[in-house]
This record gives sequence, C-alpha cells and structure tokens, in this order.
Amino acid sequence: MSHRQWILAVLLIPGLLCGQATPDVGPVTTMNPQPYQRPESCLPCHQRQYDELRSAVKSGYRNVSPLMNGLEVASNFLSGGLLRPVYGDSSKVASDGTPLKSNLASTKSFTNVNQVQAGFCLSCHNPHMEAIGEDPTKREVPELSGTLNDFRPDLLRPLRDYHLVDGSGQQVLPSEAGGPAPAGAGPSLGAAGITCDLCHNVTATDLNRSFQRDGFANMSLSFIPSIDKVGPFLFPVTPKKGFHVASNDTNRMALLRSSALCNGCHDVRVPGAGSLVAEEHNINPGGEKVSYFRLENLSSEWQTGPYNSANNPFGKVVRCQDCHMSTFPFGGNSSYQVGNMKVTSPTPGVFPSDYAAVPGVSTDLDYPLQKRPVVTHYFTGVDVPIMDTENLRARLGPVYPDPHQEGIDAHGLPNGLAARREALLKAATRINLAKTDRTVSAGESLLVRV
Repeated sequence: MSHRQWILAVLLIPGLLCGQATPDVGPVTTMNPQPYQRPESCLPCHQRQYDELRSAVKSGYRNVSPLMNGLEVASNFLSGGLLRPVYGDSSKVASDGTPLKSNLASTKSFTNVNQVQAGFCLSCHNPHMEAIGEDPTKREVPELSGTLNDFRPDLLRPLRDYHLVDGSGQQVLPSEAGGPAPAGAGPSLGAAGITCDLCHNVTATDLNRSFQRDGFANMSLSFIPSIDKVGPFLFPVTPKKGFHVASNDTNRMALLRSSALCNGCHDVRVPGAGSLVAEEHNINPGGEKVSYFRLENLSSEWQTGPYNSANNPFGKVVRCQDCHMSTFPFGGNSSYQVGNMKVTSPTPGVFPSDYAAVPGVSTDLDYPLQKRPVVTHYFTGVDVPIMDTENLRARLGPVYPDPHQEGIDAHGLPNGLAARREALLKAATRINLAKTDRTVSAGESLLVRV
C-alpha cells in the first residue's frame, strides 16, 4: 500500500495496565458556571505559572504551528473535509444515514466513525473552543458547507486563520487563506490552545468516550467550565474576590496529579481500518462498528513501561509530571547500575519550592501563603517552534517569549524553550557501545553492539 493510499484508508474507512491506574472519579457537584477564561485572567494571582505556560508549545504555538496546520489541511484534502468539526446545529448526515451533530470532543458515546473524524485534530488541541462553538455567535472555527463530493478545497483555510481578532475582539481573517496575520490583529481565545482553565476545569476521565474504556486517547476527559477550579493541594485558600473557588474534591486532585490526566490526549487513535493487522474496534456498547488504529502510543508506552512501577532505578512510579512539570533535568543527578554499566542521569520528581499564588495579591485580607513544593508549567517536550519570533508574535501577541531567549528563571531553569528541550533530549537516553568490535579490516563487516 502506498503512503497516500494508507492515509486515505486511515481517514475514510471507518493492554496490560499496571502501577498507576486511572483514578476512579465519581459524580461531580457543579458550581456556578464560568466561561472559559483567557490565561491573562489568571495572570494577576499566578504570574509564575502564566509566564511558564506561555513558552510551552501546547499553549499557543501548537495552534499556529505550520506543521500542525499543514497536516490538518492535508488530511482534509484527502478525506474530503471530514476532519473539520460539526456542531449541534449541523444538517450533515453520517455514513449510516443518521444525523451527524457532534464531533470528537462532544460525542457522548461513539457509534459511527464520522463522529470520531469530525474535529479530529481540533478536539485535542482546542476542545473548549468546540464546546464554545455550539453557540453559533461564539464559534471560531466554522463548519464546512460541504464534505466528500461537495467539499470545496479551494475554500479551505488552515485552522490558525480563525484564531485572530481585532482590537474590539471581533474575528478577523487573513486576506487570503493561509496568509499573514492582518496588521493589528491579536490572538483569540482559541490561539491560546491548552490553557490554565482547561486542565483546572477537568472533572473526570470519560470512559464512555474512550475506545478501550481505559481513559486513553482522543480527549477522553470530562470538563465543566465553572468557578470550581481544581488544584493539587488540600484545603486551599479562597482566591481574592471570589473569582473562583478552589476545589476540595480529592478525586479531582488525584486525577490532576496523575499521568491519567495526560493519557486522555497523548495517545492518538485514528479512525479507520488502517491495516488488517493493526485494526482495533471500539468496545463500548453500540460502538462496535467504529474501527481505528494506533498512530501514537506515548501514554500506552509509559503505562506498560518501567516508570509506571517501582521496578526502575528510582524505586518509585515516575509520572509524566515528574519529568515535564519539575526541575528535570536540572534538579540534580542519580547514579545506578544497569547490567555492567554505571549510569549517572538527572533525577525526576524534584520540584522547586515556591508560592502557589502571588502573596499579597491573590487572597483577601492578605491571608498568608506558604512556600511548598510546586510544579512548573513549562511542559518541556521534544518540540520547539519552527516559526521565527517575529511571526510568532504576529499571531500570538507582541510579548510572546522568544524560544531562544537566554538567562534562567528564579529556580535556575533556562528561560528559553530551545535550551530546555535540548537538555531534556540529552537526558532522555544513554547508549553504550562498549561491546562493539574495536577493529575491522578492509572489506570486512563492523559489528556494532548497542
């Protein structure tokens, strides 16, 4: 099968778990609703977290990334527009003849592959924007007027075209599809991507929307946009002026602090048969006809690997947060033996000591706050922006941080994303070539033993 045929099959045709399990989250009592907030709403009380998150690729850059937008556009060209979101007011019909009025993020339980395809990329990168988009007057990314035979590729815009607003907050579009941001345009709420409010509004894993009922992949999470925000600490202090309340729900806290929160997006299971060898099916009742294959198994690899147990050099479960929300790889080293090789590597799970909120600003009556171990919000991974800073700021605002900026923060971590990423990659693996052939003669093979 050619690469093009493989992609078409993916888009058009409809384990072992151990260690840290998905938290059992029960019913959630809702409080007053609150619209999804821009990160700037959190800035006065959480300056450090805001500054750190701004430089993370998942907040901002991912939604304007040429790579992400190019892949999404190409997938729509190949599928006839099936990967753009549909909403509750849609007149579209699924392949089985039933009305198609929900997308990957809003479908309660999948019964047709078209529900998985609809909004496939946007549902992990901006699920709250699809929820907001159920109100046509607040919809950033529109539904396509036609798909398949009625698809108009000449009218298709990349998603990032829709994440721009003028000075009054009204959506503005580039003069041509995929063109430069209009002069004076600023980032919309959708441009901010995965923000403070999304993770701190999470209420549970959604097993009904998870193909294997394991809480993995394709936004298998539930959210309630309300004033009830979940954080990691018990008995939190009430925020100033009641902007929000801090949840005391220990189940929600456990989810926020666990890798199960990350699992909801960091496996990617693509709708379609793929190949006869790799094809899997939704096991939820009524979803048996929804087939998929695994494109990315990041969370599954962690879940079945040594870090999800105490059977690793550190003698404890190492969560996603222990490497991507800590001082790693700048928090000191550990030495251990692997076979006949002594390894010294950065220690995961070392957290800086700081305030969870800004003292004197975040609480009424200047209620005293304590320093304690806190997570960072850099979320450093393998990615770094491939756009220059000028174009980043044209779409994400004039103060968007330079990924290559120099200097360190108050905890000794590099300010620049590129420097943090380089250090993370260097710490990610060790290769020993000691058993490789030391000599070789001309015309003979050199055996490399890794």
